[in-house]
Amino acid sequence: MKKLIPLVVLLCAVSSYWGNAAAVQPADDNSAAENGQKPVITAINITNIDRHDDAYAFDVYYEVFCTDADRLIVSVDEEYGARIKEWVFDEPDMVSGVAPNISSLHGVWIDFTAENEYGKTVKTAEFAPGGILVPTDPIISGVLQLHDTDAEICRMEVFGINGTHVATLQEPAQLSELPAGVYIIKYYDRGNRCVKISKTLIR
Repeated sequence: MKKLIPLVVLLCAVSSYWGNAAAVQPADDNSAAENGQKPVITAINITNIDRHDDAYAFDVYYEVFCTDADRLIVSVDEEYGARIKEWVFDEPDMVSGVAPNISSLHGVWIDFTAENEYGKTVKTAEFAPGGILVPTDPIISGVLQLHDTDAEICRMEVFGINGTHVATLQEPAQLSELPAGVYIIKYYDRGNRCVKISKTLIR
């Protein structure tokens, strides 16, 4: 059984979904299958995390971009779950789907497996209890955690993908001044409460 990775970005309170995060755009790639190479997953966007009213389950909406894949397998592995849920898509250059009714009580791993006759490529989206996306791979973008829709943001703490503090910002426009890369951004209101955490790709 896989073990959940504890991260500092998961320390804030969990609540309902607030909005879609900025999506990672699929990278350009030359045809690999013609050269006898395995497929490539260029981007995975977690476009929505829909938490159920009873707070015990959530649905994950996703987009997956592949190059030279004959099929894409999406599988959900719930910690302490009795079985693995699985969906298969043929010729999946771009797949949009939903993984429904996932338990929010424990950790969850969603594997995206692209296959062709030369091999396979696997990317995993990890979720902490409560349906919070854990930033483990810069290819995967989406909502990490959201709390208060009406909160007024007064500052943003920016971290690298490895958890290192990068900067403290006062305005969202300042994000464009950061060097290119993937960042974890924690948003605080005037009461010094963390109301949102997102992963953002700066180009």
